[in-house]
Amino acid sequence: MPIIYFRLIIPYKRSRESINSHKEEKLYKVYSFEDRKSTDSHRDEKLYKDYSLKEWSNLTFNQKRDIWNHYWNRYDNEKGFKTRQNIINAFKDAYPELNKLSIETGFGYFGWDVGMIYVILEDSSIRVPSKFSDISINKGKLISRVNSKEIIVSWKRYGGSGNFTLESTTDHTL
Repeated sequence: MPIIYFRLIIPYKRSRESINSHKEEKLYKVYSFEDRKSTDSHRDEKLYKDYSLKEWSNLTFNQKRDIWNHYWNRYDNEKGFKTRQNIINAFKDAYPELNKLSIETGFGYFGWDVGMIYVILEDSSIRVPSKFSDISINKGKLISRVNSKEIIVSWKRYGGSGNFTLESTTDHTL
């Protein structure tokens, strides 16, 4: 795919203090994007691999964001799978009481492919942290059960509501 370079010219007016009272001067600011080599030049593809939890915690926020935005992919679930599992397991270990109360905890994609940890609960009054290891957490409240593997969930932070297929084989009593 060819890289397209362009110049953006935006008209603006100077403030009244700097303009003579008789004439209005129209100026243009020119923004050039020709300096960029590529739209992907900020990506560090050496980071695109699986991590242990210790290695993941040593990454900066910007490195983590680059990984979950450009490497992890809902359509190729193998990319970063071990890292996500390590993070989910650490979350479950860090919040054992929340894990006992949850119907399911895992990693999923919401809305515009936003990857998040999700926690589905029967009781919406149970508090859930908003982030863990720099990854946002989406809290879901069970609305109803469609069948043994499918439920209807209302998401608090992202994604509205809809059907959700349970990954765990445990039949949770409602």
